[in-house]
This record gives sequence, structure tokens and C-alpha cells, in this order.
Amino acid sequence: MVELTYKPFKEEDLNKSFKDQVEQKAPEGTPAGGGLLVVTIHEAQDVEGKHHTNPHARLLFRGEEMKTKRVKNRDPRWEEEFHFTLEEPPTNKKLHVEVVSTSSGIDLLHPQESLGYVEINLSDVVSNRRINEKYHLIDSKNGRIQIELQWRPAS
Repeated sequence: MVELTYKPFKEEDLNKSFKDQVEQKAPEGTPAGGGLLVVTIHEAQDVEGKHHTNPHARLLFRGEEMKTKRVKNRDPRWEEEFHFTLEEPPTNKKLHVEVVSTSSGIDLLHPQESLGYVEINLSDVVSNRRINEKYHLIDSKNGRIQIELQWRPAS
């Protein structure tokens, strides 16, 4: 059994912090016409290397490379957030995310191996403002990665 109560509220009843969360605007100083792209790497499932499994996620966007911490697990949970301040909406841009396993130092023949990757078109996040999806990793047997994207326009 479920009981619901609908209580409408007036605009002036909203406090400022709640308003900011709903509107999701970019921070002060963001270029006019631009915004903030927020990428949250939540977790991955079924990522397994042939030689070792110490995965981290590597983001490539506009020539910048950012990485999560390494987690020694087939189902790593990172919960790490990355911010990109942009001068214009990234409607024709792609974000490349790769899950990479790095040797813990013992395996000198295989210091690093790719566990799969995904290319994400950013046009959807610009129109929807927020996307939270699990993507199947390319070049991975069953690997998936959960990524949340948010576009916070300056105006």
C-alpha cells in the first residue's frame, strides 16, 4: 500500500540552494554562451584483463587526459567527477573513455592493457542537460561502464 500527498509550492517558497540545484547553472566566470560539462565516472562491471585487473578509467576530451584512481577489482566503483569549462556547447564533440589496467609492478611484459572503451557523442547531453547511462565497452567481452554527464549552461 502506498499513500501519496501532493503539495504544490509557490516560487517564493523555494530556497536559493534548491533553485540552484534545479536550474544547474555553470559557476560564475564561465564564458557567456558556454558552460560546464560535468563527467561522473560511477563504476564498471565485468572488466577483466588477460594479465592483470587493476582498472582505472581514462578520459580524453579536447586533447586533455584525466584519470580515475586504480581499483583492484573486476567491478570497480570510482565515483569520481571531472569538470570541463567550455566556451560553447559541445554539440559536435565526443568524449572518449577507456578502462585501462596497469600492472602492479610485477608484470614487466604487460605493463598496461586496455579493457575496453566507449565514444560518447555529447549532443544528447546538451539537449537533455543530464544523462546517466551504462555503456557497453567496445573491445570487451561483457564489460560495461556507468557514466553520468551534465551540461550546465552559463546562461
